[in-house]
Amino acid sequence: VTQTEGVWGDAEPVPGLKALNVGDDARAVEVSCAAPGECSATGYYRPDADSYQGFVVTQTEGVWGDAEPVPGLKSLNVGDDAYANSVSCAAPGECAASGYYKDAAGIEGFVVTQTGGVWGDAEPVPGLETLNVGDEAYANSVSCAAPGECSASGTYKDAAGYQGFVVTQTEGVWGDAEPVPGLETLNVGD
Repeated sequence: VTQTEGVWGDAEPVPGLKALNVGDDARAVEVSCAAPGECSATGYYRPDADSYQGFVVTQTEGVWGDAEPVPGLKSLNVGDDAYANSVSCAAPGECAASGYYKDAAGIEGFVVTQTGGVWGDAEPVPGLETLNVGDEAYANSVSCAAPGECSASGTYKDAAGYQGFVVTQTEGVWGDAEPVPGLETLNVGD
């Protein structure tokens, strides 16, 4: 649903999502707008009865385009359980999103960047696999201050239990995930 000049319009189905959602379970999870009529949203859908995939959809000049699978996520998501749960747009067509997918070993976090209105391929959060020895990691939130300048956060499981991580994108390149400094000392309950 879109608000224009302070007035909410009518809710509408996410364009193109019904065609993707053969398994009849889809949800738009988060939306971010960089300017009036310039937004992106993320969520998940079921391409069949046994799997979940993440989607992105972009609004340009007040018109929503069709939902599309997160590019590159299907090849990462060999365990058929993926979810795009956060998006942040710093400028029209300049966004980042995050979420998780299931690979052969377990659950890993991903990030994906939109540049010039085109979504690139999802990639595993760099360095997270090394931290995630318990094979359960989620990239839960992303925020962008400028195009190609974002940070994301989430959780991973190490030998002791669950921990938090942060990762930063600089000039369009994601650095390596690192444990939230000082959190392990506080997290005595793991």
